[in-house]
Amino acid sequence: MDMQVEEITQILRESPSVRLIKSRSVDFFLSFVIEAFEGQSAIMQERLHMLLENRLDEQENALVEDNLEMTRLGESNEQKAKRLIKDWTDKGFLTNYQNEGGEVIYEISSHTSKLMDWVVSLKKEDYIGTESKFKTLFAQLKELVEYSNEDCEKRLELLRAKKNGDRASDSATGDGRRGRGV
Repeated sequence: MDMQVEEITQILRESPSVRLIKSRSVDFFLSFVIEAFEGQSAIMQERLHMLLENRLDEQENALVEDNLEMTRLGESNEQKAKRLIKDWTDKGFLTNYQNEGGEVIYEISSHTSKLMDWVVSLKKEDYIGTESKFKTLFAQLKELVEYSNEDCEKRLELLRAKKNGDRASDSATGDGRRGRGV
């Protein structure tokens, strides 16, 4: 990675992903979009506004906005939801487009998606010692061998038949030796 200090500084200053992680409402935003987009890549504007308005109604004072001067006295949660979605879109946290019917559709931006992936990657995994890793690996290998597909079962039957055939041929020759090459 051959980035210059200026390039790194510019990315840190301009990247929507960095702006989002530095945002005081990052936890609110991420928890909202994870629930709102649950298994969907896109949501219609009306539905997104309704979901955010409902969330604001549920958590009336839990939201901390980035710019305290943006909090407007007397603003309803409906107005706040529309304003926040517009603000999130303007900052690059969400993207929107119009479908063929002229309806506005929202998606999680690539910047937000990258941040979410990064946050998930930070999840602390339980430490597994080397011995446990080997036990797990051997258990998985044993399962693969024991519960293999039909082809392996057919091969096993052929090996058994061959083995039984070799024993029969050894008995027929009468030399008393088991197996070949002895």
